[in-house]
Amino acid sequence: MTYGVLAEGTALRRAFADTSLGQIHYRTAGSGPPLVLLHNTWLSSRMFFGVIPDLAREFTVYALDTLGQGDSDPAPADRVLEIPDYARVLLEALESLGLDDAAVVGHHTGSVIASEAAIQQPQRFRKLVISGMPFWRNPATRLAQVDAPFFADWDAGEDGSGLLEAWDSHAGVQRYGPGGSTALFIDYIKPGPRTSLALRALFRWDSKARLPLVPVPTLVLCSEADTFVKNIAHVADLVPNAELKIVAGGEPHPLYDQAIFAREVADYCRP
Repeated sequence: MTYGVLAEGTALRRAFADTSLGQIHYRTAGSGPPLVLLHNTWLSSRMFFGVIPDLAREFTVYALDTLGQGDSDPAPADRVLEIPDYARVLLEALESLGLDDAAVVGHHTGSVIASEAAIQQPQRFRKLVISGMPFWRNPATRLAQVDAPFFADWDAGEDGSGLLEAWDSHAGVQRYGPGGSTALFIDYIKPGPRTSLALRALFRWDSKARLPLVPVPTLVLCSEADTFVKNIAHVADLVPNAELKIVAGGEPHPLYDQAIFAREVADYCRP
């Protein structure tokens, strides 16, 4: 499945949810119990185009763009946002949509935001799926990423050369399937230079302290090809009511084998 291409015939609607920090753009399809999808940093809800058609057969799917990414409003320029801030925005969006008792699925950065939101308001969560959660056993290693050049704000430059550098580092390598690089690049640059804002917040989030506070039933899902699979068992050990599932095959980004992902999510989140 090429990144950013939706299967023909899928009835997908777009709208916005109001929050105190701006409007959150979302895509929705299907009918049935609510299932919320949260994407990885540098991408958008288009990341889930390969799985929405399957999931929409038995769920009402809501694929949200993180604040400051995709078509959601920019993050405030006068403050540094932390993961609890992104979690509060998510919870306000769920309230705006009238969603209670939802199954919430997050991939990479989305898994961290979802976990923090489940700590803040567990009553809104029927199930939680944290997919490929970033985790570092050494906090110093995690915190060192905050100022790493790869996660810095980009600068287009007066001659646009910075855009070419962004293309080479984040899209042109064709990691996301034939023809997918243009859609991927658009998602990367759309937020503007602060495209890594949520990712830097992720590096500051103390996963060892926060994960034991997640009170809802949780599936810790990961592909054996995922970048973070080596530490995923530690994530499952920290979450009190967690089931660990490591699946075979696929690529690490943006989603691994999409048919497997859709099946595992549906099996766990089905009422």
